[in-house]
Formats: sequence, C-alpha cells, structure tokens
Amino acid sequence: MVALRNRRIGGSAGKATDEDDECFEIITSDQKHWEFCVAAEERDAWVAAIEEQIEKALQNQMSKPSTRAKGGKEEVLALRRLPGNDRCADCGQTAPDWASLNLGILICIECSGTHRNLGSHISSSTKHHPKTLDIFRVRSLDLDSWPVEFFAIMQAIGNDAANRLWEYHAPADRRPQPDSPL
Repeated sequence: MVALRNRRIGGSAGKATDEDDECFEIITSDQKHWEFCVAAEERDAWVAAIEEQIEKALQNQMSKPSTRAKGGKEEVLALRRLPGNDRCADCGQTAPDWASLNLGILICIECSGTHRNLGSHISSSTKHHPKTLDIFRVRSLDLDSWPVEFFAIMQAIGNDAANRLWEYHAPADRRPQPDSPL
C-alpha cells in the first residue's frame, strides 16, 4: 500500500512553491512504514513502479492454478471484518458482497457493474496482452470460486486502507452514494 500526502518542505511564508518536494509513505501489510520526500516526478515514478508490481503479482496469481484449497465461509467472514469492509468502498452501501481484486476492496452489486465495465473499456487496446484484463475481475464473495491467494490479496488491503490511498484528495461531497446514478 502506498499512501500519498503532500507536505511542504521548502518555500517561504507558508506558501508552497513548485520547487517544494512531495512526500509519500510506503506502509506494508504488517504496518512497517517508510517515508520518502522527493521531487514530484520521482514520487510519481515510485508509485507507478509499485502499482506495476502489484499488477504483475495479481496477474501471476491468476494465471497459475491454485494448488491450495479454496477459501470458504471463514475466509469470507474474515474479509468482512476488515476495517471499512462492512460498507461498499465506492458508495457506502452496507453489506457489500462483491470484490475488486486489483484494488483489494469490497463493493456492492451496483458498483461491481461499474468495475466490470472498466475492463471492457480497456479490452480493445490490450488484445496482444490477454492476461492484462485479469486484474479487472470482479468476484462475488458468495458465488465465485476463491483461491486462497485471492483472500491474501484482499486481506492485505481492505476498504479503509484503499480509500485512504485512492480518495486522498477527493472532497467528501464528491463521493458516490448508494442511490447515485451510475
């Protein structure tokens, strides 16, 4: 998980300048923290590289058959107990029963349709990379088969941690609601 936050390092009289550095923090699933302050371009390169590695790890897990047992009700209950997973990560509807593997979040059925459409928009440009779309898979907690590796991905992230990252600069009044139009 990579948490981005802006913090003024230089500048004058409390005003941020273009020369100010950008800080970011890497937080692992076991709560180890590393803080870096670098130029915005370098920060963006770090974040892109980390996201690329997450994508590759997901693709690798999905492309090989699981040799372990499939997860069951206990694993689903453990996912639901993660902070924020009692509500849809996107709109806040209670008791989400779908998951976005690439984001590590639980979502409601309405938002799952939107996430599925994200992959279809990209499919025409990724014909030569058939595995690319695998990361956009949305899975039902109750209806789909879940290899143990998928539960590990989901438990490492969760709704609260994902939203702290993806909605860091998003104003609260711009967040979708359960009754928002799609």
